[in-house]
Amino acid sequence: MLSFFVPGVRHPIHYIAGILKFPIKKYLLANFLASSLYSDGWTFIIYKFNQKIGIKLVLIWLHQHLSIVLPLVAIALLCFIFYKVKRNKNES
Repeated sequence: MLSFFVPGVRHPIHYIAGILKFPIKKYLLANFLASSLYSDGWTFIIYKFNQKIGIKLVLIWLHQHLSIVLPLVAIALLCFIFYKVKRNKNES
């Protein structure tokens, strides 16, 4: 159940459970409980964020600082593309 909250482990744990022949009823129960806690946690965080700060305030700030936000997003996107191209080139 704890693997559901660890990035990078959440997805392959399903394969490992199958390989180890984890009982299906226990697996489904653990998966249901973990996904419920995970989604409830994110819902609570987003609700509190919107209550304390307000999503409208964030959107207004982004619009007012568009000249800063757009270049940062573009740089992050270019870095991601460069990383993927370099990684694919090294795998070949």
